[in-house]
Amino acid sequence: MTSQLPVPNWTQEYIAANDFPIDIVSSDARGRYAIAARDIREGEVVLRAQGYAAVCTQVCRKEVCSGCFQAYSLGVLGLKCDACSMAFYCTLECREKSFDLHSRFECTFMSQIAGMAAGKAFDKAIADIDAALGVQESGAASYRRMQDLERTGVQSLVRWLLGVCVRGLIEEGGLIPTAGALPTYNAVLELVPNENCLPQDERLKLEGLYIFFSNLSSKPAKRSRKKADASPTTTLKSLSQFMASTMTPVQVSFSELFTARFPQPIDFIRIICIRQCNVFGLWDAESECLGQSFFPAASYFNHSCDKNLYFDQTMKLVPSSEANKQNPSEQDLAREMESMDLNSVKLEDDVEASNTRVFAALQRMPVLVFQAKRDISKGEALTHCYVDQSLEREERRAALKEEYYFDCDCDRCIREDNQTGDDGSVDGK
Repeated sequence: MTSQLPVPNWTQEYIAANDFPIDIVSSDARGRYAIAARDIREGEVVLRAQGYAAVCTQVCRKEVCSGCFQAYSLGVLGLKCDACSMAFYCTLECREKSFDLHSRFECTFMSQIAGMAAGKAFDKAIADIDAALGVQESGAASYRRMQDLERTGVQSLVRWLLGVCVRGLIEEGGLIPTAGALPTYNAVLELVPNENCLPQDERLKLEGLYIFFSNLSSKPAKRSRKKADASPTTTLKSLSQFMASTMTPVQVSFSELFTARFPQPIDFIRIICIRQCNVFGLWDAESECLGQSFFPAASYFNHSCDKNLYFDQTMKLVPSSEANKQNPSEQDLAREMESMDLNSVKLEDDVEASNTRVFAALQRMPVLVFQAKRDISKGEALTHCYVDQSLEREERRAALKEEYYFDCDCDRCIREDNQTGDDGSVDGK
């Protein structure tokens, strides 16, 4: 009997609207997965997947463009947000087109992330949570599940959570059409989390991180020269309505935003588990992961070590000379942007135009284009490889088990199994 899993509404509508040759089906063994709706020729485009909540890692923030997430530099990019110093850009065009999105919805929170406890203060906060978790579980503070966490890793996770929270607020504020080409937060929640596969130790670590993010300490945000609008009650509805209707950044903390989006630890654990099994890396030419993004429509492609789809998500390398080069018109634009004070722009008739620019900025998120690696027959499962294909069979299987919680039984693995004897020798020799 086939399991009746929830229909991925947004993905189905997106596929139909763009006439991609894909059907989503469901089975007990495979869950929900994509198959070819018709015969597909080698090289044919199967899907253009829109990105959702793209972010760079904390370590790579100065090298990756926070405007397009499609360019990086071997050194520090020459353009940045001077207010938070957490967003860098490859060109003035990228900075200009991201200005409304970043200034109104991200900058204040990124300043708080930058001011997160460091050094001994960070270590003590983590140790205190570890002790509390140990007492909750066994009555003794003997567990040290969180001691392997590094501040930069936690900051990278906070950046990702901020991207998810902000995107949700923008949608709920009505800045993104509910039916359209851009994925929605509900499209992400439709993805399978596999949270029942999460080891208990990992679950307790996530509960500890929930405590940490709910009480994130930060440096006080810089106050506006003008009196700020009164902050709304911290609910998702009030926050989204407030932020969509004024040019003034909302005066709430990241922790308030976080707990409004994730009221209980289980809500946070669920989104982390969805991330674990569905997020795609953003890579440089040397195969270093510089960031991550959801591509919800692409999450229905199952894994195979002998994939029939391929895509290229390699970022463009921006030389330092190009990253810092400005022509005369760009110099004028830079001076104009530097003279802009967002806090002084409070006319309500400016909000609609700004909201339009926010939506345009979100449309510049990365896109994954999947093409057929070979001819694919109607009804055949559409697959790509979740791990490095060059790994040996047991290495691939171990990586898949650890990251995605399943044992691979694709044609390639079965073929290699048949070629290997019980003692590990090839062809049973």
